[in-house]
Amino acid sequence: MIKDRSLKIGVVCGEHSGDTLGAHLISELKKHKDIELLGVGGPKLENLGLNSQFNFEELQIMGIVDPIRNYRNLSMRRKKLTESLSKGYKPHVLFLVQIQNISKFRIAKDIDSDYYNNFIEAKKKGLKFIAYRCKLNSKEI
Repeated sequence: MIKDRSLKIGVVCGEHSGDTLGAHLISELKKHKDIELLGVGGPKLENLGLNSQFNFEELQIMGIVDPIRNYRNLSMRRKKLTESLSKGYKPHVLFLVQIQNISKFRIAKDIDSDYYNNFIEAKKKGLKFIAYRCKLNSKEI
């Protein structure tokens, strides 16, 4: 257990509702522990001390054409974030804030093999991946 030092948290969200949900979570955690934040988020998480690695609006890509058009930049950003989180920062926990109605999560190896390979590489380097589904609002988790 980490008693005498701050808790290092990685957090990643790619749009405003995720920024809001993540900010609620971090606000509650900050009531109980000194926290250092690194990752990607919007203004609400940045106001809580998030050291955002890049502008989270770069992740706000929809449809079929935009992801293809922005693939190189997205891949570069993902690699930078993975390196920051696994080498230099080493968070105790990483939150990937996603929309609330997701019922399954799986790496789409057939759609994005680079993402899959980065996932496997991070796993081999010791990052642990656990997926929890929870309801989060301003009053409870």
